[in-house]
Amino acid sequence: MAAIGCHSDWPIGGGHTVVVSEEGRLFTFGAGNEGQLGINAREFSMVPTEVSLAALGGDRVLIAAAGAYHSACCTEGGHVFTWGQGRWGMLGQGDETNRPYPTKVMLG
Repeated sequence: MAAIGCHSDWPIGGGHTVVVSEEGRLFTFGAGNEGQLGINAREFSMVPTEVSLAALGGDRVLIAAAGAYHSACCTEGGHVFTWGQGRWGMLGQGDETNRPYPTKVMLG
């Protein structure tokens, strides 16, 4: 298992958690009914499951955050990815579509 660097602002959502390893790998676990785990499924995970680096453009993850039903991360390449429930446009994709996999946000 990858080493996890813990800190005081560890991102924990309403029912799921996202963690970034020291190597920049992203792991999620907990409730996934809205796709907020980013593993291209709407299911629960009782153990940390790695989010595919390919889904993140192959870049290392620098930071991640968990909302109640969605998640986001920033990568070493300067990209922002979001996934999970899209209600009210909270994924920044210009629509309200739920996405069970990381999708790059087109900034500015």
